[in-house]
Amino acid sequence: MSLGLAKRNGRSAVTSHEIRLLTPADAAVFREVRLDGLRQNPHAFLATFEHEHAMPISRFEERTLTSSVFGAFVDGELLGVAGYRRQDGTKESHKPSCGACMCGQRAAIAALVRI
Repeated sequence: MSLGLAKRNGRSAVTSHEIRLLTPADAAVFREVRLDGLRQNPHAFLATFEHEHAMPISRFEERTLTSSVFGAFVDGELLGVAGYRRQDGTKESHKPSCGACMCGQRAAIAALVRI
């Protein structure tokens, strides 16, 4: 975890930043960020909002156990996710593959505010 300074109401405030693997306990917020990304940018992903929205929360819990899904947290709030997997096969196992990367609308707005 790292600490950073952010300006709030003209004063500096300490914020905490953390990037970590998601666990089944994060499934609800993972689902929320993923659905937000699919809703905001449907053309950027193979999955559709309608298909993912119909999935039970247990499917998102399962994804955190069977895939390496990293979450970016600011002050304990999940703002973005990125999937990672190692390629199959002897000659490709050293190659990582980054899956869907997405951030929720709140993270996108926060990034724009800093510009």
